[in-house]
Amino acid sequence: MKQLTIYCSRDLEDRVVNALDHAHMEGFLRIGGASGSKFCDPGEVPRTMDWEATMFLVPGADEAQIQAVVNELAEYTESCDTYPCLRIAVAPVEQVH
Repeated sequence: MKQLTIYCSRDLEDRVVNALDHAHMEGFLRIGGASGSKFCDPGEVPRTMDWEATMFLVPGADEAQIQAVVNELAEYTESCDTYPCLRIAVAPVEQVH
């Protein structure tokens, strides 16, 4: 079992929810109202570029479900105006109660 965490720009929220649904996830935690930040090139002012961001957390998913989500969302990790606008992190989980 693994934990799936997805960080995305607000405009990709519907795609993330659809991918989680298509993978038959039991549910998820959505944390909105956050901001994503990226450092600009050295010497540029302001130093960061910011955007409205959301985090989705699935505490326990099997490998096949996670791979289905990654496959469905992979194209969006490289195709955003404010790069990176979508990141997926997978971590091992020992127990979920």
